[in-house]
Amino acid sequence: MFINQGATGTSSTTVTVDIVPTGSPTLMCLQAKDVGGAFVAPSSVSDPCFTAFATPAQATLPPGDGAKRVQVWLADATSTITPPGADDILLDTVAPTAPGSLKAAPSHRKVTLTFTAATDATSGVAGYQVGWSRKAGGPYTFEPTTAGTTASVTLENTLAWYLVVHALDAAGNVGPDSSEVAAAPDFPFDFQLSTPTTSDLRGVTFLANSSRYVLVGDHGALYLANAPLTGTPFVRRDAMTDRALEAVTTNGNSLVVAGAGGHLAISNDTGNFWSVLTNTQPNPRDLHDVAFAGAAAPPFAVSHYVAVGEGGTILHGSVDGAGPSPFAPAASPTGKTLRAVTSCQNGSGLCAGSSGIVIAVGDDATVVRSTDFGVTWSAVTMPTAFATAQFKDVIQVPGANLLYLTGKMPAGQSSLLVSVDGGQTWSDFFLPATSDIEGESMTVVGNDLWLLGTTGSNAPVLARFASGVRTDMNNFSTFNARLAAVFARGSAEVVGVGTGGELEYTLGPTAQTPVWQHAGSAGSALAVNDLTIPAGSSSTLWAVGSLGSITRSLNGGAAWSTQGSGVTSQTLNGVAAVDANQALATTFVVAVGAAGTITRSSNGGASWSLDPQSGTLTSNTLTAVSCRSATACVAVGVPQTVLTYDGVSWSAAFGATGGGYNDVDAYLSSTGVPRAVVVGNANAFRRFDGVAWVTGVFPTPGGTMVPYWGVAAKRDGLGSLGTVLAVGGSLASGAVVMKSVDHGATWASRALAGAPALSDVINVPGTGTWYVSGLGGYAARSDDDGETWNRLTTNSSVDLTRLATSTLANAAGSVWVGGQRRTLLSSSSGGR
Repeated sequence: MFINQGATGTSSTTVTVDIVPTGSPTLMCLQAKDVGGAFVAPSSVSDPCFTAFATPAQATLPPGDGAKRVQVWLADATSTITPPGADDILLDTVAPTAPGSLKAAPSHRKVTLTFTAATDATSGVAGYQVGWSRKAGGPYTFEPTTAGTTASVTLENTLAWYLVVHALDAAGNVGPDSSEVAAAPDFPFDFQLSTPTTSDLRGVTFLANSSRYVLVGDHGALYLANAPLTGTPFVRRDAMTDRALEAVTTNGNSLVVAGAGGHLAISNDTGNFWSVLTNTQPNPRDLHDVAFAGAAAPPFAVSHYVAVGEGGTILHGSVDGAGPSPFAPAASPTGKTLRAVTSCQNGSGLCAGSSGIVIAVGDDATVVRSTDFGVTWSAVTMPTAFATAQFKDVIQVPGANLLYLTGKMPAGQSSLLVSVDGGQTWSDFFLPATSDIEGESMTVVGNDLWLLGTTGSNAPVLARFASGVRTDMNNFSTFNARLAAVFARGSAEVVGVGTGGELEYTLGPTAQTPVWQHAGSAGSALAVNDLTIPAGSSSTLWAVGSLGSITRSLNGGAAWSTQGSGVTSQTLNGVAAVDANQALATTFVVAVGAAGTITRSSNGGASWSLDPQSGTLTSNTLTAVSCRSATACVAVGVPQTVLTYDGVSWSAAFGATGGGYNDVDAYLSSTGVPRAVVVGNANAFRRFDGVAWVTGVFPTPGGTMVPYWGVAAKRDGLGSLGTVLAVGGSLASGAVVMKSVDHGATWASRALAGAPALSDVINVPGTGTWYVSGLGGYAARSDDDGETWNRLTTNSSVDLTRLATSTLANAAGSVWVGGQRRTLLSSSSGGR
């Protein structure tokens, strides 16, 4: 027999008893006592304790917390009474105490809670449950039970959450909530300089009820911006993925996003809070578009949504008053990848005399159609001239029975097809001619169609078709990267989004020649080529880049000001700052670059000037500079150029006719020996041992000569031993990492599997923590002096170039990463 299915404790005096007989009983006698209490065995089946046999049965425990025992005697049709069976259970009606000293540590999509243990005198604490709410004071949603006094909960970044924890005992009693704490998980890195993002943007929609744009893109990029885009702030939000978000749509109230790995999420509060939608597709595939497919009855009693993607994937889901239904696979008539989907409806919900029409398009001239809001689908036969077309977008002219689709069409064919019967048949749209455009995205302003794409020469083009006239409008303000999507907010504003956070808009789309403006500060062709932070600072940084760009921040990168304007127009590749007196007014800063350019400041950047030897000592490109002090610097460049500075003048240590040096770290060892390590192309390195320069070549474990781009020495008080890491690689080789524990005299390879070529490495002084940066937004962290590495989530698509960290103990978690497109990422949590 088993009490409460074998439970060890109960909070109720009424318990369930499961009886497993050995024979065929007809009667049973149940008795419950305190453990140690005296049971009275029935003498015959006439004893009043006998009742008809039934399992499970209920028994009532005697009052009072403590150990209880239930016994059962069974009797069969011959009145034979079997020996009793028994089971024990602990009755505990007192809940455990509340946990104490609750503390919260937020990180990327996670809050980790620590607390002191609760107590329970009778059955003991069995575990804890974390409760969270978006409102102070609850109500709380509680997570499953966990053991121990540390617990974590997964929550959306960028929002404030209110958390409590309570204990459960072995009897099932729930204790009171602890005191409440607030925490806000956040992304590991913030975007600075380039805003809102350097991730590639892929989709945009507009939510009229809040006058708000919603932008989505790679690495989970999700940003809100109020219309118009003139000077609007961008708010970062989290759809609970770090993979690409390909598309966003709205029904006028809710927002739905779709992306890589079949990810779907919904927001019902204008884009602030997002919850993940269930995708029941086995092995979910990447989704490329999502559309509001229509409503069965206004106002959106049932909202249908359709998402499409790889391998002919079609998912259908709905949202009604009871909440979202799972997105389930619809039977697809194609195995071809679907790129875009749209519904066909006007103000009354009708298109071609029907409701619920949805059109999806994709590879190999694929068009599929639904007439029931995306539940069932059939293939559409397309003109034979377009059999090899790759369709990329489909759109309806609002309020009209008119659909367009575009893509990469066969040579000589129109880049637009048109339907006037709800997508059942399609024909060429030749006037005006569009055969020179490979279409990517479309939008409608009034009755005018706008087509975004590229020409045969791969040049970007945005064409407007109005009253049979085509007008190309490529007069963007910067347009340093390709746009991926274009979207019209009625006739008030047109927005284009694209590579590296490119964001263009025009407030006059109906003008003959619209004036385009650049939103945010992303999209610049300038790069952050190097960063520096003085040893005595936790928040003063300099960044240098193209066209003589020098910028300084006094608050950890939150705000930047331009310095040294007009001193040089040469690209600056390296910068170093020395703050010997821990005073900005006396900080020495030197920057080096193309054509042997050397520019410097002795007053923290208040004024800059070209060094007297700039461009004269050498005209070679200088790639990096490092200073042990304001009177001891080393600059390197191509071809294998090395310059040294003594506080008065520069001298050429040596040069060569081939190869080149890419980075240098000059430092003073803990024994007072001045040292430097230089790395360059073709496995070359050079080191200064305090007396002379020594050349060398890195080992080649893979047998391939590769460039090394970054080097850093550890300032750790190790005496004559000194840890140095050098990193590099190429597109073919991927990452290479070399480690030395003797100031670069000998080297050994360290693995960083799956990483791309690395551009820089840096140590947090006095610790075993190192960071590396690399191509495609790559960054990683090691906490064991470069032996093992963990990739960091940067949410960036651009190549990252240089790193900086603070030397102060109270800022040990601060790290900055510079990159292409004027990217600067910052983290105060060590990138976690």
